[in-house]
Amino acid sequence: MRWNRIVAHLPKNWRPFAVVFLLIAQGAGQGQGIFTFANPTARTHIGSIDGPLAGPEIFARMLAGPTAENLAVIGTGSVPHLTNGLVIGGIVQVPTVPPFGTAYVQMVVWDSRLWGTDLAFVPEQWLGRTDIVPRIVAPPEQGAGPPAFGRSAIVPIPEPGVVGLALVSGTVFICTAYARRRCAGNRPVGNSS
Repeated sequence: MRWNRIVAHLPKNWRPFAVVFLLIAQGAGQGQGIFTFANPTARTHIGSIDGPLAGPEIFARMLAGPTAENLAVIGTGSVPHLTNGLVIGGIVQVPTVPPFGTAYVQMVVWDSRLWGTDLAFVPEQWLGRTDIVPRIVAPPEQGAGPPAFGRSAIVPIPEPGVVGLALVSGTVFICTAYARRRCAGNRPVGNSS
């Protein structure tokens, strides 16, 4: 039954309240926009754009919002990459953007071997990011494709620290000295002719 027929059957003094109620109910009942969590247009690389493609140890999350300045984490959890730099995380909802609205989307990536699989524990400087792109989101009953990222996310690689380099250099020096001393102890003493 159509809403106008329902309102027509109400007493005249109730009609304004019914119209207001129906407008509020229609807005509240509007679902959240959705899209597919994937990065087929910009595969994830490790270290640099020329670096190897990300594998299952690299995790990703989607950020989305109504403006490029107002992004929030969406979806139910972190998703590992496949072996070819591609991540496929299923359908995600954008709670702040209604169907057929424009959401701004960005994907963040990190190395789970260093920081685990939870985005909350990853320091900001160790996140790789795609560019922020607009995406028209679909209603839940329709299919929706992934965002068309133009820039790949690059997973940062930690540089060895000064202490780490000193430890490695010291270990090499000690091993070399030990090997020389051992070899010197096996040489014959005196003239063997």
